[in-house]
Amino acid sequence: MIIAIIIGRKGSVGFPKKNTFKILNKPLASYAIEAAKKVDKIDKIYLSTDDPNLIKLGIKYNINLIKRPNYLSTKKALGEDAFVHAYNKIKRQENSNIDIVVLLMC
Repeated sequence: MIIAIIIGRKGSVGFPKKNTFKILNKPLASYAIEAAKKVDKIDKIYLSTDDPNLIKLGIKYNINLIKRPNYLSTKKALGEDAFVHAYNKIKRQENSNIDIVVLLMC
């Protein structure tokens, strides 16, 4: 199975709300979601976030959501740790082997 994990948090310091900032009338995160949806080899798409607006966007696009814990949503939290958290959660949920993981940033 091939999965895509998209990670994005709400607490950007340099550019607040960047993941939901609209570019050409679409939230920035929607570009990553749409890119993953266009790849027919990707079996499932997951969005790891703590942002309620990104959660709404994930629901709109009908993708799987992973609630990112608070300790992985701070400005000191590493994206790598958020990725590992999401991967481990998905691995526990899925009944099939994960062969490839595609990582996208919002």
